[in-house]
Amino acid sequence: MALVLTIEKSGHASGGAQNRIRLEPGEALDIGRGADVDWTLPDPARIISTKHCEIRFRGGKYWLYDVSRNGTFINHDMRRQRAAHPLSHGDRFTMGGYVIAVTVENDDFERTEMLLAELPAGRGPSCGSTHGHSQKEPADNSGLRMAQDKTAGSVRCRAALCRVA
Repeated sequence: MALVLTIEKSGHASGGAQNRIRLEPGEALDIGRGADVDWTLPDPARIISTKHCEIRFRGGKYWLYDVSRNGTFINHDMRRQRAAHPLSHGDRFTMGGYVIAVTVENDDFERTEMLLAELPAGRGPSCGSTHGHSQKEPADNSGLRMAQDKTAGSVRCRAALCRVA
């Protein structure tokens, strides 16, 4: 499971900062404005700390630790993060003028993206995706996995990019 962090928004010119960084399981990342961190984010206003936050892989998850003076904010929550936060696909965190999007790629993520790209255009009636299934017809002719939710009695798509609930 890889973690990809992408700058979605920056309050100022990036000044040569990488817009995207990828971590493999077991890798750690320090983020801040200092030259000694793994991902340096320019911040002339000095809102971002020299070492603002850390990302560590523990127990099969990536964890975000705020070590700053001015705070790291998760998913538009205006309260400062006080404890380690497990990062999930779709999370966004803010530091200074930066908004950073989180993508967690499981082992099937790239394969699923390739399958979706190969299928004809058109949206499925239930999930709104391009792989064209419905909850009533969970046929798996495209190689995408479907799962039966036994408590609700409904079918949900297990493709990484599908949002059928």
